[in-house]
Amino acid sequence: MIIEQHYDEEVLAEFLAEPGDAVARDKHLAGCDLCLKTLHSLRASAQILREPAVWNAAPISTAPRPDTLAFLRGVQKTMAEENNTAAVWIKQLLAGPRETWASRLAEHPEWRTGGMVRALLKAGDAVINVLPADAVDITRIAVEIAEGLTAEQPLSNALRHLRGLAYFDHAYALWDTGFIAEAVEVLDRAEEAWEGLGAVEFDRGRAQVIRAMAYHVLERREEALQVANSAATIFAEYQDPDRVAASRTAAASTLQSVQRFREALAIHAELAESADISDMRRVTALHNRALCHHELGEFDSAASYLVQAIAGYERLGMITARTKSRWALAQLFMKQSKHEQAVKLLQELRQEFEDVGMTNDVAMASLDISESLLSLGRIAEISDVCRAAMAYFAAAGLSQTEPALRGLAFIQEAAIQGRVSADVIRGVRAFIQMPSSEPNLLFARLPEHIF
Repeated sequence: MIIEQHYDEEVLAEFLAEPGDAVARDKHLAGCDLCLKTLHSLRASAQILREPAVWNAAPISTAPRPDTLAFLRGVQKTMAEENNTAAVWIKQLLAGPRETWASRLAEHPEWRTGGMVRALLKAGDAVINVLPADAVDITRIAVEIAEGLTAEQPLSNALRHLRGLAYFDHAYALWDTGFIAEAVEVLDRAEEAWEGLGAVEFDRGRAQVIRAMAYHVLERREEALQVANSAATIFAEYQDPDRVAASRTAAASTLQSVQRFREALAIHAELAESADISDMRRVTALHNRALCHHELGEFDSAASYLVQAIAGYERLGMITARTKSRWALAQLFMKQSKHEQAVKLLQELRQEFEDVGMTNDVAMASLDISESLLSLGRIAEISDVCRAAMAYFAAAGLSQTEPALRGLAFIQEAAIQGRVSADVIRGVRAFIQMPSSEPNLLFARLPEHIF
């Protein structure tokens, strides 16, 4: 019989016993790719069924093979020895300031082991919410060691998996510190490392969450939604409600970026009240819920949820996240024209950003301070704010490379000359967020109307 102008499997099965030219002689099959593909599939299945092994009734032995057990025990023993040794080495490597880590590693080639990579990834996880700049360097060293291992030894699946994990952790640290484009590039390298490997779907889901958040920042919104929803599906299959929540949070953030605040708010509100997820996820949902209320002009609700989020992050010891909630509260004060409160809070925040090495946020907080000082008419203080931030950049050795430094210098000069305005500050903010690729470009290409 024919269904919707195509042959069903019963009709196609009859061709299996026909001569080879039967297909060519049948007008429908000769021109129908779909039916041809189905017929090829049926032929492949029929060929498999002709194999004697398919019909072998001998029971499969479930007894462990000694050689396989010996191999697995050897791998387990090697990993345990590497991990035990790395537990000592990691303390020696990270004993001093991060500027000394690379040179110390160079002095100890014996530290370049798989166990050391695993120890570094664990150390990076431990500091990501307290000292994110340290996490970037720790995971960078993990990547360096992992790449060296795969270059010197056979590219085993275990090493490929480990290298992919190192890339993933490094990408997360880059994303957390604002290096978004770099994070996406490193995520691509993680996917390449995992290509063709089995049992890495869960890790791919984790990478997709970070990719979705990065795409959100890069305004690749449709891709962000697709990746976030894909990650949520993976984690639902693994029955991991926390990571389902992370995926849904990434999707909600993308909805916020296209001003679909009510839809995003519904997701954050549901997560904030969920009993199935961790405290950290619930507190994060409170923070994001506050941001939606802020955008909707519901300032009292926004302030209430931000205060709850700040307290929650404080309780959990998540200092970096607490700082970001406090920053959101300061920006809410600015929106409400509570500039005295905003300036006080922003000055504290800028010091916190300096302490943890979040250089880009030092610059952005300085711009917020300048904007509030402008609203208060305290123009002379703007120059001092920029000067202090520039001194920080110089002390950190970034005086020749950071676009933020050029932006701050421009604001300082504009304040001295009495030309600073809200448009000037907004222009500098846009420049810092999307800097020119020309490293020596002076910050002098603002639109003429701001002068």
